[in-house]
Amino acid sequence: MGMLIFSSLGSSKEVAQNKSQLEGYPIASDVFTTLQRTVVPDSIPSGSQMVLPYEISKFKQNGYGNWSYGPGIDSIKRLDIMPTNYSGASFNNSTRLLNFFTITDIHITDKETPAQAIYFGYKGGVSSGYSPVMLYTTHVLDAAVQTINALHKKEPFDFRNLSGRYLQQRTVQRTEMVCRYP
Repeated sequence: MGMLIFSSLGSSKEVAQNKSQLEGYPIASDVFTTLQRTVVPDSIPSGSQMVLPYEISKFKQNGYGNWSYGPGIDSIKRLDIMPTNYSGASFNNSTRLLNFFTITDIHITDKETPAQAIYFGYKGGVSSGYSPVMLYTTHVLDAAVQTINALHKKEPFDFRNLSGRYLQQRTVQRTEMVCRYP
């Protein structure tokens, strides 16, 4: 028991001491919002072999995981969520009210923890139990936060919306990873 506690505390100190190393993965210098550009998955070629989540080496040869940049998404009036008798005709001026971002369901994953059900998804047939990107959750989160920070420098955000589950399992190390992003 004492060794487990020592190990956890040692890892926590190491994370804090190596924080500068974690900031050493810069993103591209040009960042975009979905108003400007989107990421669109490419179509899977007909006749592609069905690939299981753990057969990562077969993804590329079967056309999985390929994507392209697509056009931005226009900001539109959502009259479909208004009462049926609402027309919006009485409003002729519009302006942007707020600039914000949302991050939801990060699910930071650690393959080393016995609390993780990766194996059951990996080869056990539980489709929600494993995805190849799970082992890169901290990398993806870091890139997202760097992008948010770059966008914030261009035009400050009014607020942020963080929702969902942040951790796949609750450990000291994972909690510190989430908490380091203000």
